[in-house]
Amino acid sequence: MKNPENTPSFLNIKEPVQKRSRETRRKIVEAARDLFTEMGFEETTTHLIADKAGMSVGGLYAHFQNKEDIFLYILELRSKEVYQITLDSLKVIQEKNIALDQALDHLYRTWYKAHTRHGKLNQEMLRFCMMNETAGKIHNYWEKAETDAVKSLIARYQEDLAIADVDSAVTVVARSTHEVFHYLYREKDSVDENAVLTSLITMVQRFLVKKN
Repeated sequence: MKNPENTPSFLNIKEPVQKRSRETRRKIVEAARDLFTEMGFEETTTHLIADKAGMSVGGLYAHFQNKEDIFLYILELRSKEVYQITLDSLKVIQEKNIALDQALDHLYRTWYKAHTRHGKLNQEMLRFCMMNETAGKIHNYWEKAETDAVKSLIARYQEDLAIADVDSAVTVVARSTHEVFHYLYREKDSVDENAVLTSLITMVQRFLVKKN
């Protein structure tokens, strides 16, 4: 499994070395993330980001060439964050050595929290990935890494599986899962979030876990 910290970036953006520069970068990213969430990519400008971060536009351009670079940078950070949360969840499952059905319940509830933590921003990122080639590459790379990590976990339960082709099964499950997560975010005010999530987990358990 990949280590997010040691994975080459898709972006030609150098990380700042000095503490002051790192703090400036953090302010830009936080300001931009808030604005992209509130206003969307199109309506957000570098001037708005700089103003919210409390700096000049020139200071912002010392870190990023344009708002697209900032958005891509945030997308990559977010993708790595979700992947790391997935790895941490898998590690807990392995350490506790729990049954497959319990492992799936733990993984899915952790996964759901991770994917919906910045729900509105996630929706904006998905939309951007359809329009921007680099964004699409970042999204696809980390989504595949996430799926591969889950495959490695499921493969450990070979004797408990109801299916033989782990790769295909986990791919189908992962794609279905992401669709349900997006649906739950969009319709969170009109559906029973926990009931739908529990139904999803039950469906996956019945699909993957061998009946006794």
